[in-house]
Amino acid sequence: LNGDLESPVLQWIALHDVAHGDFSVSRIEVLNGDLESRALELKRTMGGKFACACSRCRFEEHFDSSNLSSKELKHLGDLAMQQTRYEDASLLYDKILETHPRDFDVLHSKAAS
Repeated sequence: LNGDLESPVLQWIALHDVAHGDFSVSRIEVLNGDLESRALELKRTMGGKFACACSRCRFEEHFDSSNLSSKELKHLGDLAMQQTRYEDASLLYDKILETHPRDFDVLHSKAAS
């Protein structure tokens, strides 16, 4: 927000490429929380009917990777690493390696997790 209270401006900064239609909102305080605590915070912030459809929430809702691309799984694994959720990262990298066992970038990430 800018300093002019009469005409506030909100600016979004993406830390990675965002595909058309893949829009999510997170507050720093809730990024490390579990699915339920993040969902409650987002409903409080965005309204009671808000349902996040980001790749992380979609995956954690059913722990089903079949509807996510390898790129989305890699992004989730990297996010988990940044948040020191190493076991989660390892599981996500394993999902990618099931279908892409020679993906050296993922192999390197898996070794770091």
